[in-house]
Amino acid sequence: MDAARHDAVVDASDAGLCHATMAAADRTRKVVVSHPFDQAQNASGEFEVFNLDETGALTEPGVHFTLGPTTQGTIALTPDGLVGLVAEDDGTLGVFRFDASGAPHVVSASLSGSFYATGVVMDPSGARAYVLDDQTVGNGGGIYTESIACDGTVADLGLLASADLPATVLPLGGASAGTAVVLARNFRGLPVILDGGPPDANADVAVSTHHDAGAPLPGNDAVLVAWPSATKVIGTADPFGDQLAIVSSGVTTTDGRYVLLGDNSQFSGIPNRVGVVSIGASGIAAAGVVENVMDPECLVASPFDDTILVTSAFGNALFVLTHATEAGSTPFVMAGPLTYAGPAPQLPGPAVMINRGSLNGRVLVAENQAIRQVQFATGGVVTDLGPTSSGPASDFTDLVGAIGVQP
Repeated sequence: MDAARHDAVVDASDAGLCHATMAAADRTRKVVVSHPFDQAQNASGEFEVFNLDETGALTEPGVHFTLGPTTQGTIALTPDGLVGLVAEDDGTLGVFRFDASGAPHVVSASLSGSFYATGVVMDPSGARAYVLDDQTVGNGGGIYTESIACDGTVADLGLLASADLPATVLPLGGASAGTAVVLARNFRGLPVILDGGPPDANADVAVSTHHDAGAPLPGNDAVLVAWPSATKVIGTADPFGDQLAIVSSGVTTTDGRYVLLGDNSQFSGIPNRVGVVSIGASGIAAAGVVENVMDPECLVASPFDDTILVTSAFGNALFVLTHATEAGSTPFVMAGPLTYAGPAPQLPGPAVMINRGSLNGRVLVAENQAIRQVQFATGGVVTDLGPTSSGPASDFTDLVGAIGVQP
């Protein structure tokens, strides 16, 4: 990519802010899920829309549409809740929009780009989204930028930064605004212009406490970078201390002080775990590991305090991590599984949270054949509200894969 194209990526926020305005905080929201199999257990591109009212009542009006097969993951929606993007099983993007009446329309059933999509992170502006390609750098792994037009159409702006196995991007706010934590190895930004000269792909030029991101940074699972340009690395941290982790997801605590990373590798021989890194005025640093957290597939942070919900697919459980009250090797400790309302979770995976209005702190978890609701509250309280069935146990067409909810 040439320098001019790189500038287009950095300036993508100027494309328009027609999706930036949020709808009312208390209203009936759309919850979108994928149903990745048909009755014969073949791959299916079926998606379904549920209604979630301001009391938390979840209903199934029978609204369906079709994209590409999507087995898991979260569906990213623009701040106005009108455009959704999801990484499909074949590496393409599914794009849909809601009209004024709330009916869904397919914009692109399988949008190809320069990426192999494995995840999507929505920018707060709604003017762009970031696509994760969790391959190695040599195979195109990295972060790609997509522009989102007012009509919901998406255009691929190309590679923003190369990296091995990028899991997610966590833009930071408050005192850390203008930065983000990228969960990846061997992070490598695009070539940058130095002193008006040609792009230098391998420079490691110190600029104050920053370093040019053109040089690879091996062995770090968390990288603090300038955002959204991704051309300056501010700091790195390796909470696990080895190269055996496969990061499944990550989350920033509501106060912005910590980032937690789930390692769900099935090949390392090390029990699964959650790594912790701290973020402060001096940058980013490893802060410890919560050991023996089986298959931490998705992490969700309470909007009220430093409490973390962990979905464990293979463990058929929902775990809670809380801030340690005493000094120790890590600022977080395992508080145990939730007490469940009704049956225990079955293969809980992707989870999304509402962080405004009367449902502030409400988490929706995709399960085998259900959508489970969990509620955060002040004081580190986490309450399971039980599952809503998506269909009879004998019906493979009702299995739940990916999930998303309007902000």
